[in-house]
Amino acid sequence: MQRVDFLRDVGQRSVWALVRLSITFPWTTLVMAVALAVMSVWYTSTHLEFQTSRNSLVSQKARYIQRFEEIDQDFYDLDAFIVVVEPQRLERGKRFVDTLAARLRVDTKHFNRVVDKLDTSSLEGKKLLLLEPEDLRTLRQRQVCSSC
Repeated sequence: MQRVDFLRDVGQRSVWALVRLSITFPWTTLVMAVALAVMSVWYTSTHLEFQTSRNSLVSQKARYIQRFEEIDQDFYDLDAFIVVVEPQRLERGKRFVDTLAARLRVDTKHFNRVVDKLDTSSLEGKKLLLLEPEDLRTLRQRQVCSSC
């Protein structure tokens, strides 16, 4: 109990000494307070960081977080979007796609990768899917007639 009383007395004496000092030298106290405020604003503005990732809330050593990071690296394109162009004239559509792709490539802040040409070699055996609507109608009619 004596130790607690001693600490309380030392604390009270220290506070009173600080109060007397600030009353004796008010301008010095004011200048020091302003200087500390300016330094704290500077420090905060240069060192404050915001963590917006949900993963910042959990341990990075957790197995499921490590696995998620691996999957995220494999499928990073899930954050992508696709623009589909269906022009009335093919050449005009190609020019539009080329212009759009050039603009998106310049905007590296928002787009880190732009894909504007697709390799259709994987569709080689499936060209039926790429027929004109009129050709599809004709094919459908032939199929119906042959079924009868």
